[in-house]
Parts: sequence; C-alpha cells; structure tokens
Amino acid sequence: MTIHHTIMSIDRELSQLTKEYESWFRSDAELLRFKPRAGWSIEQILEHVTLTNHYLLILIRKGKKRAVELAAKADLNQALAGYRGNLGVLDDIANHASFKWVRPEHMEPRGDRTLSEVRLRWEEQIVACQEILRDMPNGEGVLYKTTMSVHNLGKIDVYQYLYFLCLHARRHVAQMKRVKAEYNQAEHNQSEAAMIDKSEIVRGTGEDANVVRNKLIAFNAAHVPNGRYEEINLHIKNEAGEIIAGLNSAVCWNWMEVDILWVADTHRGQGLGKRLLEEAERIARANDCAFVKLNTFSFQAPRFYQKHGYQVMFMIDEAPAGQQHYYLKKDLE
Repeated sequence: MTIHHTIMSIDRELSQLTKEYESWFRSDAELLRFKPRAGWSIEQILEHVTLTNHYLLILIRKGKKRAVELAAKADLNQALAGYRGNLGVLDDIANHASFKWVRPEHMEPRGDRTLSEVRLRWEEQIVACQEILRDMPNGEGVLYKTTMSVHNLGKIDVYQYLYFLCLHARRHVAQMKRVKAEYNQAEHNQSEAAMIDKSEIVRGTGEDANVVRNKLIAFNAAHVPNGRYEEINLHIKNEAGEIIAGLNSAVCWNWMEVDILWVADTHRGQGLGKRLLEEAERIARANDCAFVKLNTFSFQAPRFYQKHGYQVMFMIDEAPAGQQHYYLKKDLE
C-alpha cells in the first residue's frame, strides 16, 4: 500500500462514518435514551465519541504541524522510499471485545451537552480530520510520531492517529448496534406482554393439558441434571379382561411418585393393593429411586400406606371439609 492508498483509506473511512453517525443522530429519541442492562445509552456513546475525538484532535493537530514543518526541511521522497501501509496494526481498535480498554475519567459522558450540540461537535470534528488529511497530501504525516498507550501501540504517525480516531468511532458503532438490538427486544417483549394481557383465559382440553405437562417436563429436564420423567402404570384384570385394580405413577429424577392406587370395591381385602404397591416399589428400586411419595385422603387409605412403611410428612386439615389430606413418603433401602 502506497502513502496515497493510506490517505484514500482514511478519507473513505471518514466519509463512511459521517453517513453512519448521521443515521444514529437521527434515531428515535426513546432509542437514544434507552439504558441497556450494562453500559451506556446511545446518547451517552455519541457524547463519549466526541469527547475522545476532542482529545485525539489536540494530538493530531500538534502532530500535523510538526510533520509539515519537518517536511519543509527533509527529503520527503527519501523518507517514503521504504514506506509500507501500516494501518492494519490498528485494526483491533474497532473490535469492541478485542482487549480491555482503560478509559480516562475525562472521556466519560457527563450529559452536559444537548444531542444537537454533540452532533454539531461531531460534524466539526470530521471536517477537521478531512482538512488535516488535505494538509498532508504527499505523505508528510509519516515524519512525526507520537506515543499511543492504548493497546501498547507505541509510537504511531499522524495518519495512524487519524485512522485510530476512525476506528474508535467504528468500535462504538458496534456497541450502539448491540444497544439497539436490546432495545428492539425490550420493545418486542413489551408488545407481546401487552397482547398477552388482553388474551382470554379458556378452559383447556385433555390434549391441552398434555401440552402444558410436557412443556413443564422439558423445562424441568433442562434445569436439573439427570432429569427424567417416565410414567409407570400398572393394573390387574379379572378373567373377563376387566381392570379390577390399578396404580398410576411416574419416575421423576431420583424418586417415584404414586398418583393413583385404586382397587374395585368387590375385590378389596384380597391383597391387590399390596401387590401393586410392592411391584411399584420394586420398579422404583430398579430405577435407582431413593424414595416413593404419594398422597391420600383420610377416607381413603392412610393407614394402609403407614402399614407398608410410609411416613406422614404433613397433613392439611379440612381438605375436603371434615376430612384430612395426607402426604406420605417411604425411603427405599
């Protein structure tokens, strides 16, 4: 890359930034003021960029003056004889996450300027950069170098300083895009929430209930290691093929949950409930369950479960009225 290519690259970047920042300054006021979860609003970013430009231009103007003075005394062609394009060493500056940037306190946005004032300052700064570039049309800027402490860049010439200013502004374009994306998501969420608030609550079908159940099972599995849910449903039939007793349960994570245990009135006292419960416990042990838990009412079979090793964990009185609701657990050895 020749020195003229370097100058053209910087001039092109300044022109592109002018267009891009113009669109940011014209953004909706709510977007400009929107405060993201972390970092500055777009309004604050724009102010910060102009603050940084202000201090960079102090060094750039000084550097240009010295470079032009040196060019009047030196053989510029000889100085440029071995010139190779050197803007690439600054590319990391434009990447917002490429390195940790220690920002001086005087470059923090203070909010003491209106957006119109910040915009005017930005426009004047870009014009100043373009004029400085025109004042060094033949490569004069390579003759004077100043130390740049950011990212340990060391000594860089005046053209590189101008390009640094461009890349710093470019760095914050990426930041503003992230703020805008967060703003758009927040707007979407708010709009969706408003629609949900207006939605009607209806009674669901059995199919709807299964959708809700499966959604919760998927959520649980995603948030707890080794998540599992497997239904274990057992029944006993008579010679006619009719179900006379049954147990519905499920293996959940490290336990079995018995939902229903039922025995037909005509077959009670025959040990069917015991057989079903023992088979369920056997399956639970085979699935490495640590315990079985279930619930029953006082008019059902709390004593039956206690007889088979289940302990009452707690009880709700008057549920239903005049009765009690028991919750029991049995640890499996």
